[in-house]
Amino acid sequence: MVDSLADLPIEVLSQIICYVVTVKDLSHLALTCKKLYSLVAEDGYRIFIRSRFPSIYISPPAAGQRKSETLFWRDAAHSLTTLSRNWDRKAFIAQSISPSGDISNPVMENRQRYRGRRSMPVQTMGYTPVIDSHEAWTASEWSSRKQIVVWGAGPDLVMGSRKLPESLESRPNPYLWAVYLEPCARAGRDDITYVQSLHGEASERSHVMVGRANGDLARIAMALNGGTGGHERLVTFHTGGRPVRSANVNSDDILAACLSDNTLALYTLNMHSAIIDPMEDLNMVLSPKPAKVWSTHFLRHDRLAVGYGPASDPIKIYDLGRGSLTERESITKSIWVSKRKEESNLTARTSIISLAPLPTSNPAGGQEGDLFLSGAYDGVVRLHDLRCANIVAGTFQDPVDFSSIYSLLPFGRERFVAGGALHALIKVFDLRMPGERMYYAIDARTCGHEPKGWNVFLGKRCVSNTRSSRNIESPVYSLSKPSECSPTFFAGIEGRVLKVDLVSIMDKHPDPVYGGMPSTGYRANDIHRKWNPLDRILSLPMYEHNDGPVKLRVQREVGLYKGTFHGWDERWTGA
Repeated sequence: MVDSLADLPIEVLSQIICYVVTVKDLSHLALTCKKLYSLVAEDGYRIFIRSRFPSIYISPPAAGQRKSETLFWRDAAHSLTTLSRNWDRKAFIAQSISPSGDISNPVMENRQRYRGRRSMPVQTMGYTPVIDSHEAWTASEWSSRKQIVVWGAGPDLVMGSRKLPESLESRPNPYLWAVYLEPCARAGRDDITYVQSLHGEASERSHVMVGRANGDLARIAMALNGGTGGHERLVTFHTGGRPVRSANVNSDDILAACLSDNTLALYTLNMHSAIIDPMEDLNMVLSPKPAKVWSTHFLRHDRLAVGYGPASDPIKIYDLGRGSLTERESITKSIWVSKRKEESNLTARTSIISLAPLPTSNPAGGQEGDLFLSGAYDGVVRLHDLRCANIVAGTFQDPVDFSSIYSLLPFGRERFVAGGALHALIKVFDLRMPGERMYYAIDARTCGHEPKGWNVFLGKRCVSNTRSSRNIESPVYSLSKPSECSPTFFAGIEGRVLKVDLVSIMDKHPDPVYGGMPSTGYRANDIHRKWNPLDRILSLPMYEHNDGPVKLRVQREVGLYKGTFHGWDERWTGA
């Protein structure tokens, strides 16, 4: 006979914690008895995160670096629940980022280097950014991280690094910048088409994979010293001069690159050589004949997805063999992933422009690489499940904008962001997969409706940008996030890279990575000094995915406000 919670074994109490809905409830549960207080302090927050956010994987610092594991997981719970609430309330701040000083505009800097030379072409449009980012722990605390973002700005490679948490002193200029200027590179002909930051490198220099339209594919080491020196080309991958359309590196240091229109080449990064030839150079047979490769991405270490088109079956899946990859049989099997038969036009052809694998999740089962998203020229995002006979498990489409999907960025298995081909538009969709989203910051019953998708126009007119009208109509070429638990993601439109932080300026206790508010209090001047010291935060318009009339709403300037719409961030108001 059990008389109280304290009489239950630890295993049963741990199962009870799995059913706790909020961190506040978990704190209240810890106050019921000493046994539960000790359990919550030691392991309760970690159990809460595993049960409420099953598809968001957190790799904490090494055990020797964690002075207080309880504090780490408590801050993690605070961060993830705050992030979920900000997604539901559409709370974010966005700003354009670029290197400061003389290299603030890499494309213009490139033109200055070639001034007076007739061979330097004049570009009629801004560069097409390709972005990658990552972050790593620098200390034992949850918020102690080093975040790196790298992108291709025409022919030049730009890298920014910042340390978290932010302070009031560092917020105006949080990044340390470095720019790699390829000798004799020309805008257009030598533009960067592929960028991937390699994780786990030494802190002094970061290694970046770079592919170009001229067929150059290399591994670059960049020194984050704030200048243009200290950079080095480490390895060149032989491509035969074929343009690099897309590429991806897996966890086994295998590089898969799509060259020209129909060639798939495999390289190994674990070779001590200045020039590396491909292990495999496969000429893909694409049907119909005008089809060409658009995207490639590893779904797991031994499974590769390739998107091409136009075709009625525009995705091909390759399984890499278990034997030596130097053999011609390293690619052993291919599976065609067809469009859903229930779709109305079976003969319609489309092109797969973007691919994104979904992370694994314990409640849903399955293996890594079973689920992935594809963004198509027809404006539809498809959820593919290689375990199902239908292959296509779901479709997502904006009811207003039907433009192509240029980029995809999943956030666990809870939601994803898609970059459209027009109006610098990002589209936020709720995946709502059974067993995936276990935490809701805003109860749908109190809001009176189920969560909806929503779109944001990133092309805010900028006085300092002479191509602002083109920015407004630009595609969102690239999307990247530093980690699964980061409240920041990056978006690339024509000639610009934007940083989007999922944070509410009215939150007195924001995510720990953003630090605290000024000690003077919580006034309008304090909010402005904290979040917008250089007046760079944009006020962006948006609309929800509705079947009825579209209601346009816009963000107000950074300041102290009362909310206009129930369940929305305080900055939103009617257009």
